[in-house]
Amino acid sequence: MTAARRFYAVLFALTSLGFDCHADVLPPVSTISYEWLDPLSAKLSWTWERPGDLPRGCDVEYHFYRRNKGASSQKPVKVKSKYYSDTYLTGETCSDGWEVVIQVVGVEPCDGWTSINKSTTVTTEKPEGRLVEDFKCVAEPSGINCSWIPLNPDLNVAVSYRLCETTEENIKSLKRCRHGYSDGMRSGCYLNGFSTDVCVLVETDSHLKTFKPTLVIPLPEMSVREDGERLSLTWTTPELGTSNCWDYQVCYKECEIKQRCQTIQIPPELPGERLLHAIIDYNNECRYEFVYHVTSTHYCPDMRSDGQGFMTYGSNRVPVQPMKSTIVIASILSIVMSICLVLACYCFNRYRAVFCPNIPDPSVLFNGNKEWKTTISRLYTPMPEATEPCKLTLVAENSVRQENS
Repeated sequence: MTAARRFYAVLFALTSLGFDCHADVLPPVSTISYEWLDPLSAKLSWTWERPGDLPRGCDVEYHFYRRNKGASSQKPVKVKSKYYSDTYLTGETCSDGWEVVIQVVGVEPCDGWTSINKSTTVTTEKPEGRLVEDFKCVAEPSGINCSWIPLNPDLNVAVSYRLCETTEENIKSLKRCRHGYSDGMRSGCYLNGFSTDVCVLVETDSHLKTFKPTLVIPLPEMSVREDGERLSLTWTTPELGTSNCWDYQVCYKECEIKQRCQTIQIPPELPGERLLHAIIDYNNECRYEFVYHVTSTHYCPDMRSDGQGFMTYGSNRVPVQPMKSTIVIASILSIVMSICLVLACYCFNRYRAVFCPNIPDPSVLFNGNKEWKTTISRLYTPMPEATEPCKLTLVAENSVRQENS
């Protein structure tokens, strides 16, 4: 039978059964249940009844979603069976519950057919609790040294671990941390072997917490050596992984002035090199302060150094604080002088006629230049004031004497 005939045969069969090809035509799953395989992993099971009018060639698969509280849905896990086992860590949600959603989806030739979602909530056998803080594990060639600060020293806290992947072998391998110790405020123990995919269970009689611990490596020591007009910085690469797994980041100050940070890495073509070098310019009149740490590259598992390293080299022969004050004062004075110069230029240009009046050529006064005469005619002439004429009357001397007598 040709492909075209098979297509029309399937189409006729679906039409005759009255089965419409659109979404939400498949029945949802029912009776979702779960059981804890260990404190880290749970197995979900469900039932689904195949409808009698579903065509024989129409198969289905189950899309499994897990939604953490306060987070968006993850990509679905597609399974053919009616059960699925997975790892559930309370450290990912800061809670003891997860919403699990299951959907029935048709596969070819019934792709596009789906059911409504059916959900349930998975909760841990013990409630989640804050038992420890600052839990970190230092990765060493012989194993992993984990330590933490107990929030309540009176509680008996048990620490167990295994690989995170949910397999029957890993579930059976859950074991207690060995060689417990106490160092001041911190408690700790050792994990056998080394793996970056480790999950940890911290529990008491009433509470638990499960999570992936922060993995760190011992901070490599840095040495500084003077080499003429330069400083040579040297590290020994960690014994874990290949030497080009690590980025070395160093920041420094020269005469208390911050310089640009540098990231140094061993080239990929030298994977066996164990010594790393960096060169910076050197001023023998300055004190150098270095801060450095190590992180893993994208080629290797995500790890970092345990804290940061600090180192100093040399001394300041010139007082640093007076030098800074002088620079600040000089900068301020230059700005003020620039502003004053701009204002002076502006004022001079605005009042140019006052500072530089137009003085005529003296020769113009003697050659009868019309322009000069015109200029004189435009000069200000005061208006004459109104005055009354004075009248004087002469009196004879004899008449004055007669009046006095």
